[in-house]
Amino acid sequence: MGASVGLLFSGFFPRRVESLVTLDVVVPMVTPDPHLPSVIAGGIVKFLKLEARMGSPPTYSQEELLERLEAANPGLLSERSKKLLLARGAETVPGGGYQLRRDVRAKTSRTFALPLSIQEEMMSGYTGDILIFRSTDNILTQGLKPLEQKFQELYKKCCGRFEFVELQGGHYVHLNRPELLAP
Repeated sequence: MGASVGLLFSGFFPRRVESLVTLDVVVPMVTPDPHLPSVIAGGIVKFLKLEARMGSPPTYSQEELLERLEAANPGLLSERSKKLLLARGAETVPGGGYQLRRDVRAKTSRTFALPLSIQEEMMSGYTGDILIFRSTDNILTQGLKPLEQKFQELYKKCCGRFEFVELQGGHYVHLNRPELLAP
């Protein structure tokens, strides 16, 4: 999600971004235009349900959070990577335990979607540098190659520098094998 936010921000505010590095995201938001109304409607419903449930966030033990990470990403994260994510995304609370720092409303990013033609026009105004790392084992991106190729050509034309680097591994390659990204 961070890469999508970075691409959108650079498209909306091109003079405020000099360089952008993304992992596994080439197109800011991939929603086929005919599906936009239903996707946005679903996002709004999800947002309203989440907002109604918002209150004090639950408290977990470190072991519970590690188990949740493993359940959400079975076999994809090393123990070191899981602990790194917890250090970044959880905080200790008085009385013991951990709470997640994230805002659950971020799960409703689909309330805001743009037609692909608008995204293309928006990204054509970005003239800074883009470095995109793509993990080779990410099944979620396999069907996007033609659309991504179109955006890569756009970046080659409009950006000061554009580089696309494929890395052996899954989406968490940046955590599990950081030396591949920054040797």
